Amino acid sequence: MTNTNTNDEVKKPIAIYRINAQLKDLIQENQDIWNVLQNKIKASKYNAEEKVLKNDFLAGYDSKCYKLTSSNEISWKKYVDKFLETPLNIPNSHNSSLLLLIKPKEQTEDIYAIVFGNLAYFVIQSYIDVNFGLDILSRIIEPDSNVVKSSKGQNVVGSTQGQLSIYRQLHSLSDIEDFGRIFQELNASIKKDVLEKFGISTDKNFKNCCAKSSFQIKTSILPETIEKYITGCEYAKTLPAQLINSSRKLEAKRDRELIEKLKEKIIKQLWINLNLESNIDLCHREFDKYINAEKYKCCYKKITKDIIFETSLLELKNTFNIQENDFGKFLQLAKITSYDESDNLVTQDKLLNHIFMEYGDGAGQDEQKYFMLNGDIYKLENTFIESLNNKIKNYKKKNIFIDTPNLKRWERNKHETDYNNLFKNDVNTIVIHPYKHKYIELCDFIKYDDKNLYLFFVKDGFEGTIRDLSYQIFNTAKIIETDINSDCSFLKGFYNAFKKLHSTNIIITQEDFVNLFKTKNIKYIFSFRDKSNRKLEKSPELFASNIAKFSLIDLVQKMNMIDNGSLKIQQITSI
Repeated sequence: MTNTNTNDEVKKPIAIYRINAQLKDLIQENQDIWNVLQNKIKASKYNAEEKVLKNDFLAGYDSKCYKLTSSNEISWKKYVDKFLETPLNIPNSHNSSLLLLIKPKEQTEDIYAIVFGNLAYFVIQSYIDVNFGLDILSRIIEPDSNVVKSSKGQNVVGSTQGQLSIYRQLHSLSDIEDFGRIFQELNASIKKDVLEKFGISTDKNFKNCCAKSSFQIKTSILPETIEKYITGCEYAKTLPAQLINSSRKLEAKRDRELIEKLKEKIIKQLWINLNLESNIDLCHREFDKYINAEKYKCCYKKITKDIIFETSLLELKNTFNIQENDFGKFLQLAKITSYDESDNLVTQDKLLNHIFMEYGDGAGQDEQKYFMLNGDIYKLENTFIESLNNKIKNYKKKNIFIDTPNLKRWERNKHETDYNNLFKNDVNTIVIHPYKHKYIELCDFIKYDDKNLYLFFVKDGFEGTIRDLSYQIFNTAKIIETDINSDCSFLKGFYNAFKKLHSTNIIITQEDFVNLFKTKNIKYIFSFRDKSNRKLEKSPELFASNIAKFSLIDLVQKMNMIDNGSLKIQQITSI
C-alpha cells in the first residue's frame, strides 16, 4: 500500500480571469449578477455539480466551486463494430473540469474565475473580460521600463492574425513601434516588490508574467496563495493604467447585437454618402493579390458584370441599378472575384468585406468612432485619434513634409488628370498618368534633377480614398526595389511600352530612364490638395478622415522597411 503524505507541497501555475459584469447576458432585472452567472453555469451541458470548499480557503472572499463533466461516445466505435467479429468493449470517454468563482464580499462588480481543465473555460469564455490580463499588467509596470519580452497581436490593416514578436532586448510599452496593432498577449518581467503583492516570494529580481484575457505570473503557487493572488489583482486596479490597445475588434459572439446595430447604421450611412456622390474605394484584405490581379468580376443575383480595379461602390450601385430597399442585401450578397491572367481565382469575398469606412455613432463628447475594415468593426478610443494627429505632427520634425521645386498650383475646378497634364511640357519631367504597365501605375508623374528622382502620386483631397494611394505607393516601391536589384525587367518593359504609346512624353533613352532609378536618390512623393488649404503638418485634427491619417501612418512605417523607400509628403496649393 502506498502512503500519501498530505503535507507534501502541491503547487501549480494559476491564471486568473475576470467576469465582464457589463455583458447584456448577465444583466437581468432585479437579479444579482453573481447569482445569474451561477445559474448560467448550472444550466450548461456539462452537468455542473457544486463542491464544498474548506472553511479556511478564500475566507476573505465569497466563493463557489463547480465540478463539470462530460461523457462522449467514442466517435468511431459504431463504425468499426460493423467489421469486427466481436464488438469493442470500450466505455464512453469522460472529461472532468473544475471552475472556481471568487468575488469580494458584498459587491459583484469584480468576479474572478480560475479554471482547471477545458470544460470550465468553455463554460465561462463568453463572459470573461478579454482585456483583463493586459489591464492588470499595464498597471504594475512602469510606462518607460524595459520589461516587455514578447507580444502577440494582429494589425488593423493586414490579414495576419496572432502574429508573435519576440524582442532581442527588453522593450518598454512606449517603445514598441506597432502602430495600429491590437495586442492580444504580452509577456513581461515583473519586479520582486510587485510579486510580493501577489503573495509570491522569490530570491530572483524578476519573474515572468503572461497577460492576455487572463493574468498569470509564471510560477507555481500553493492553493493557499490564491487568495493573495486575487488581493494582488485588487491592488493593481487601484494603480494608474496605461492604454495598451487604442482600438478593439468587436467579436462576433460577444458583441453580436452591437455589430448588427452598427452594420445597419453603417449601411444607411453608406447609402447617404453614395447619394452625395462620394467615391468609396473597394479593396480586398489581401491587397497585394487583389491589386495585381488581371481582371475582376462582380456577381449579384446570378448576374455577373466585368469591372476594373478602380470601380467604386457608387459605380457598382449604378451598374446593378440598386435601390435603397435592396442596398443592404446587395452589400451582403454581391461577391467580387479577381482572377490572374490564366483565369485562376485570386481573391473572392462579399462586397461588404471590400469596404473600408469609418463611422461615428452618437454626437458631441458621447460620439464613439468605429472603423469597418475587411468585414470587421473596430471600436476606436479617443487616444487612438489623438495618436494619429500627434504622429502626423511629428513628421514635420522628421522632415517628411517637404516642398519640391516647381510644383504647380491646382485650380479649384480641375480634376486629377487635368492637374497631372499641367506638367507635360516641363523639362526633366515625364507624365505617366493614366498609363499602366502590367496593371501597375508607376506614379502620376516623374521629376528629376542631378541628384534626386521624384515620383509623384497625386490625390484630390485627404479622404478615405487615400488608402488606395498608400497601397499604390508601397506596391510600386517594392516592385522598383526588386527591379533595380535584379535585371530591371519591369522598368525596361515599362519604358518600351510607354514610349510606343506616348512618344512625345518621354525623350530620353531606355538606358537613361533605367539609370534614373539606379543612380539617383528615389523619393516617393505622397501629394494631395485640400481645397481649403488647411495644412496637414500643422493641424491634422482639422482633417476629418481618420482612415486617411491611419493609411498615411501605416505607409510611412512600411516604407521604412524598403532600402530605397524614402517617402515624402507634399501638400499641393489649391487656387
